[in-house]
Amino acid sequence: MMKNFLVLVILLCVASGAAYYFNPQAKKFIDGLLQDKYKIKDAITKSADPETTFYKWRNDLGVLQLTQNPPPEGTPYETVTVRNDANVIPGIERDNAIFD
Repeated sequence: MMKNFLVLVILLCVASGAAYYFNPQAKKFIDGLLQDKYKIKDAITKSADPETTFYKWRNDLGVLQLTQNPPPEGTPYETVTVRNDANVIPGIERDNAIFD
């Protein structure tokens, strides 16, 4: 059963690759999708604000929340600012009390 499934997946991949290679319309369509993806990415990374602010807080159940809107009034929170031109968000320190 698993062998038949694997053969089917491989055949679908080969057929998709052949359609992309031999069909100019399919190639144009897929290339257009990829270009749209990069246009959206460029629009996001070239936004007016060079930094984005997140709010780090815990809800009533103690679950960590990262939001762009402030938490409900009276909830303790920490402000985290990240640069939009960087590809890294600072890591969250692990609270051992939760995971033990």
